[in-house]
Amino acid sequence: MIRARWLAGTLLASALLTACRAGGGVFPSVPEASGPSVTAREENGIFLDHGFDASVMSDGQIRKVVAWLKARAFTYQLHNITAFNADGTMDPAKYSQLAHWIRVSRAADPDQKIVAYLSGSLALVNTPSTWHEIARVCRMFVKRYGVDGVNLDFEPYRTDNVANYKGLFRTVRRAIGASTDLSLDYTADPGYQWTPSDFKAVSAYFNLIMPMLYDTSCRSKSCYRALLRKILAYQYAHKAANAEIYPLIPTEARSRWHDPAVENIATAATEIQSLENANKIGIAGVGVWWYYGWNHRAESDWENDWLK
Repeated sequence: MIRARWLAGTLLASALLTACRAGGGVFPSVPEASGPSVTAREENGIFLDHGFDASVMSDGQIRKVVAWLKARAFTYQLHNITAFNADGTMDPAKYSQLAHWIRVSRAADPDQKIVAYLSGSLALVNTPSTWHEIARVCRMFVKRYGVDGVNLDFEPYRTDNVANYKGLFRTVRRAIGASTDLSLDYTADPGYQWTPSDFKAVSAYFNLIMPMLYDTSCRSKSCYRALLRKILAYQYAHKAANAEIYPLIPTEARSRWHDPAVENIATAATEIQSLENANKIGIAGVGVWWYYGWNHRAESDWENDWLK
C-alpha cells in the first residue's frame, strides 16, 4: 500500500510543481468551496496533496483550500509531507512551505487542526539505529512548526517484529511528549493483525488508530463490508483505553490495488454507521484518503452517506 501511495505522490508532486510554475499556481484538485451546507459528524480529516508543503502557493490559494475543507466539515488537515530517508532523516525541501501554510490556515480558520503525516518503511522499523532520528524529526514538526499532531505510517505491517514497532513508537512518543496527538495508519489486512495483547500495547502510544479501509483484496462489496465488520470490531475490542479508532475511507482513482466500485465512501460509511448503531464500535470520526482523489461521487457520498 505504501508503494502505491509513494508512486502516486511522486507523480502528483511533479504535476503540482509544473502546474504551479507554468499556470500561475493553479492546482488541479482545488474545487470551489461553494456547495450545500453540511452538518459536522465527529471530527473528520482528509489527507492533503503531496506538494502543498513544498510548492509556493499564494495566501489566496491556501485560503481557498481551507474554505473548501470547512464547507465539508473537515477539521483535520493531514499534510502529506514525505517519507523518511533510509537513515531516518527527512528532506527539508519537502516541507519548505509548511510554515507559510500554517500561518495562513490558522488565520483563516483557527479551528482546523494541522497534522504532519510522515511515512516510513518496514526496514526503518527493523533498524533501531534510525529510531532516535525519526523521533527527532517528529519532535521538530511539533516544536518548530507547532503542528497539532503527528500521523505515522510504517508499511508493510507484519506480526513477527512487534517488539520493534513498540520500540520505535515508544521513542517517538517520548520525544514529542504526552500532550501531542499521535496517530497511526494501520493495516486492515486480516492476515497481519497484531495479537490482542500486542495491539493493546502498541495502541497505548497513540491517540488515534487509523485502520486503512482501502487497497484490500476484496473484489465485491459483500467482501468489503464483511472485512470492515471483522477488522473494525477486532481493533475496537483490543485497543488501549486511551486510544480511539479513526477509520480511513477512500476516494481515489482506480488502480491495481483499489477498485472504487467496491471501496468507496458510501459503502464504508454505511458499514461504519451500522457497527456504531449496534454498539460494536465507537469512533472519533473518519479520515479520507485523499483530497486529490475527490470527485463528484465523493462529494455526493460524503454529504449523503456520512455527514447527514
